[in-house]
Amino acid sequence: MPFIGGNTRRSPPGSGSGWGQTLLPTTSSSKSKLPINRKPRKQRTALINFLFTNFLLIALLVFSLLFLLLTLFHFGVPKPISSRFLSSSSSRSNRFAKPRKSIINRRHVNSSLSVAAVVDITTKDLYDRIEFKDVDGGPWKQGWQVTYRGDEWEREKLKIFVVPHSHNDPGWKLTVEEYYQLQSRHILDTIVETLSKDSRRKFIWEEMSYLERWWRDASPSKQEALSSLVKNGQLEIVGGGWVMNDEANSHYFAIIEQIAEGNMWLNDTIGVIPKNSWAIDPFGYSSTMAYLLRRMGFENMLIQRTHYELKKELALHKNLEYIWRQSWDTMETTDIFVHMRPFYSYDIPHTCGPEPAICCQFDFARKRGFKYELCPWGKHPVETTQDNVQERASKLLDQYRKKSTLYRTNTLLIPLGDDFRYISMDEAEAQFRNYQMLFDHINSDPSLNAEAKFGTLEDYFRTLREEADRVNYSLPGEVGSGQVVGFPSLSGDFFTYADRQQDYWSGYYVSRPFFKAVDRVLEHTLRGAEIMMSFLLGYCHRVQCEKFPTSFAYKLTAARRNLALFQHHDGVTGTAKDHVVQDYGSRMHTSLQDLQIFMSKAIEVLLGIRHEKEKSDQSPSLFEAEQVRSKYDAQPVHKPIAAREGHLHTVILFNPSEQTREEVVTVVVNRAEISVLDSNWTCVPSQISPEVQHDKTKLFTGRHRLYWKASIPALGLRTYYIANGNVECEKATQSKLKYASELDPFPCPSPYSCSKLDSDVTEIRNEHQTLVFDVKNGLLQKIVHRNGPETVVREEIGMYSSPDSGAYLFKPNGEAQPIVKSGGHLVTSEGLLVQEVFSYPKTRWEKSPISHSTRLYTGGNYYPMPSLAFIQGSSGQRFSVHSRQSLGVASLEDGWLEIMLDRRLVRDDGRGLGQGVMDNRPMTVVFHLLVDSNISQADSKPQDISVRVPQYGSFAPLAKPLPCDFHIVNFKVPRPSKYSQPLEEDNSRFALIINRRAYDKAYCHKGRRANCTSVADEPVNFSDLFKDLAATKVKPTSLNLLQEDMEILGYDEQEPPRDGSQGRVSISPMEIRAYKLELRPHK
Repeated sequence: MPFIGGNTRRSPPGSGSGWGQTLLPTTSSSKSKLPINRKPRKQRTALINFLFTNFLLIALLVFSLLFLLLTLFHFGVPKPISSRFLSSSSSRSNRFAKPRKSIINRRHVNSSLSVAAVVDITTKDLYDRIEFKDVDGGPWKQGWQVTYRGDEWEREKLKIFVVPHSHNDPGWKLTVEEYYQLQSRHILDTIVETLSKDSRRKFIWEEMSYLERWWRDASPSKQEALSSLVKNGQLEIVGGGWVMNDEANSHYFAIIEQIAEGNMWLNDTIGVIPKNSWAIDPFGYSSTMAYLLRRMGFENMLIQRTHYELKKELALHKNLEYIWRQSWDTMETTDIFVHMRPFYSYDIPHTCGPEPAICCQFDFARKRGFKYELCPWGKHPVETTQDNVQERASKLLDQYRKKSTLYRTNTLLIPLGDDFRYISMDEAEAQFRNYQMLFDHINSDPSLNAEAKFGTLEDYFRTLREEADRVNYSLPGEVGSGQVVGFPSLSGDFFTYADRQQDYWSGYYVSRPFFKAVDRVLEHTLRGAEIMMSFLLGYCHRVQCEKFPTSFAYKLTAARRNLALFQHHDGVTGTAKDHVVQDYGSRMHTSLQDLQIFMSKAIEVLLGIRHEKEKSDQSPSLFEAEQVRSKYDAQPVHKPIAAREGHLHTVILFNPSEQTREEVVTVVVNRAEISVLDSNWTCVPSQISPEVQHDKTKLFTGRHRLYWKASIPALGLRTYYIANGNVECEKATQSKLKYASELDPFPCPSPYSCSKLDSDVTEIRNEHQTLVFDVKNGLLQKIVHRNGPETVVREEIGMYSSPDSGAYLFKPNGEAQPIVKSGGHLVTSEGLLVQEVFSYPKTRWEKSPISHSTRLYTGGNYYPMPSLAFIQGSSGQRFSVHSRQSLGVASLEDGWLEIMLDRRLVRDDGRGLGQGVMDNRPMTVVFHLLVDSNISQADSKPQDISVRVPQYGSFAPLAKPLPCDFHIVNFKVPRPSKYSQPLEEDNSRFALIINRRAYDKAYCHKGRRANCTSVADEPVNFSDLFKDLAATKVKPTSLNLLQEDMEILGYDEQEPPRDGSQGRVSISPMEIRAYKLELRPHK
């Protein structure tokens, strides 16, 4: 990072037939189940035919004893029968059982993992087994005709929790502020008023972005009323993130940030920490989300949008509630309990039971007189009275009973809400009044064996766990989990989502890719600013920090929240109205500008150019970012260095990674006669090339790209100088250009030499490999390794015709058609440090890429690509593509990797947005390609090479290198605005989040990690991690920085050090760990 000086989303489900080939498998490979060691069952020996008759009594006694033992072994020892339905909340410390004995001990494994988790269900196996016939199931169109005997609840009463909720999108058809002013603030006012009227009423709320906004406007009495409702259990905050984030496009860094931001605000303001997650609207679910929630102390999850055929398959076997386990977890430390909702949508018609036409009659806000749509099935809600309550309660209870047969326990969850519901007291009273009358009737009749009441997620999950403690619902041979007994274990994820027929929600993986890229730029800029803020506050004293950097704290918080807001499942997904997208983009652009200004000022302090007391939020900086954006939807441009003769220009390079980086860097300059010096005034070899632009009529800008090899310390800064004039250094070496172009004459830029390519292919190479390009179309043709095989990489650019697609759905007509033809321009630049190919293919837009004769269901085979995709051949050769932004990827044929770059959609796809996606913007998509061969016998450990770098004119904060399998996810001051306040004795103001990567031995090249000196197989001492700062009070915490009980978080925690030493940490491969610590300068 260089700085230079100077409303509802659905429609009624329809039936359909036909199916594409298969769904794309999950990223985790299919593993056969390992054998489970279980107690041997005793077998009866055959009776000897000539036993004397007087031994009959003895034989009967032996038989009875064996039968009793078998029964106890299978069902367990029964507990005393008692009604726990109305019991108070269990203490939190008892909510998690200790993990069972592991298959392997991960404390002592190295940085490579090769053993998979043992589970009952993998989503890959489900997708392989399901036939996807889309059979019409009757009233429950995507299921079957549900029936029950009637005696299922004689032993265990049916306990029904009706959970009122309101789903508030922080931006979709309106911006977040428009929604707040028109709807969300009124909804929160209504919640407070209606719950305060009757203690039996309950509610849940998810989005902290709205609650924080309401809190700023609310009177102290309203604030106190809401706090009281939360603390007495009437109002539960579920999830508690800033938003309900998307799980396909969001990077795990941003997910951690958005949940932590919401959870910390909630804890600071009201004093509670959420423990139940509520995700009813993301379009598919990632196992990464389950892991992060578990490591934040969450106990239970609820999800909704999974493939309708998968819901049916799980419901048939009563597996809609399960334990979600990571595919690499052999110790059950990542287990989290999940409730999957069985039906089409989260609205009231699809939540009370399998027959939406009946359930809709119990959505009392659809009565005439309210603003909501009437029931489309023709029968509408009616007011509950003493005359009709018996008939209405019987009909409602019938739906409850049918729904309960899809689950194992007799504890039932019934959500009661929809998008932006409970906006007025009239609406809220209609729901609460009618349902309470129905509940009273059900509860008053003991013969019904049912008890219904309003509840929260916590009420439901607590009661379910209590029932699971009394009754063992495990099936024979089920692996299950030690966390909650009686449920299957599952690994894998839930992509790609389809809500009906062949309608796959894979289009949003790519919709609005420009802003998906801005999202990642904001992420890494925010992370860099957080790191700089941490070091500034660590080095300065509290009084010195008042002016700078603490004055910037509110902008840092705003940047966190703007990033968090965009993670909303209609933000980063690209599925909002045009003006809402503009609002997201403007917020991110403002934060990018603020962060760059802060970082430029922080650089001056860290390099000792100015003291922090001389800086302020308003004072100008000596530096500015090398890459700038003129507005929220503009491509970033490189700010050229005006290298005037006789002047030196300073370039500061920041390395936000945890390892020293030695790589070629680039800046743009206005002239070619340039030299480069390092901070010791040593000449640095450099290369100059003409700047090429994306304009086929004018290939060159007249400016130049300057390259040199830089070495930047981990988390540090390095200074370089650009000189034009009297310095005893060689000028930058000029690149040599070769071209193939239809332009005649070719506009060769001065002062470079140009020659025409006279063959059908051209090459660029380094010491490792050669890349071969087809001159006719400008596309990559193959990769030749110096000491390995030749890899044929045939690059194509194509286009789908997709008239039925929209922002959410991808429904192509036929296969993608190539659009590149011979012609265009190709320029190669060869120099001392860098060889490049610039290609401008010629396209045949006039050719229609539509195939009318066939329809290929491709949408379900597209998969989210947040950052990486790879294919691997049977010989072990692996081809990986790394992306700087989230996109969609498919492998439709053997050896084929297809990545979708952009979408332009005229039509809406019927999922509520009401428009297509026509606001395409020019963008740069950057891929990094990696070709690996299986080297299973190679040493996976790095070479012992130590890199020495000069310290003058630089900032190198680490005292020693971090293990090379450690990645610093973030290093931050969670509450920078409170930094100057007195520190409590046991508190810490800094947080360090570490991810320990697990390397695949078969693909670990020694040379690729040559700058690393160790891996984290042994504990690492954080107390002496920094050169000039002492780290004290180092203690583990949750990823949302609020929990310190490692048992609640599920970590495989080692014994604490017995010698009293502090700061030594041990992290298992694949894990993300957070630590609180305090920093102070060495005396």
